[in-house]
Amino acid sequence: MKVEIYSDLVCPWCYIGKRRFEKALAAFPEAAGVEVVYRPFQLNPAAPETPEPSARVYERKFGRPAETIFGPLTRAAAAEGITFRMDEALATNTFQAHRLLWFARRHGRQAEMKERLLGHYFTDGGD
Repeated sequence: MKVEIYSDLVCPWCYIGKRRFEKALAAFPEAAGVEVVYRPFQLNPAAPETPEPSARVYERKFGRPAETIFGPLTRAAAAEGITFRMDEALATNTFQAHRLLWFARRHGRQAEMKERLLGHYFTDGGD
């Protein structure tokens, strides 16, 4: 069975959902026969390539202080074993990162690369 997951690398719910999916898959008796493929989806294809603090992007998008958004997301992530540091993250256009995921898939390393990119953004505060 093939499962295709469309997500963006700056989507907090995509990272949280990835963890939840992995837990469910681990409990599935036929998990060894499941191929997971990550497909690109850009939440904002018009995002600039110049990084800016994600807090600024969220405040502009949602019209309220970023900490009112980051708090609940950070708690939801923690419940899944993920440490979010969204206040340190740098938002940018994700097109090149999606290209890297495509390349990693061709070399059998897509799942590892997806995890590293999500961790780099949400946990390490990278762009």
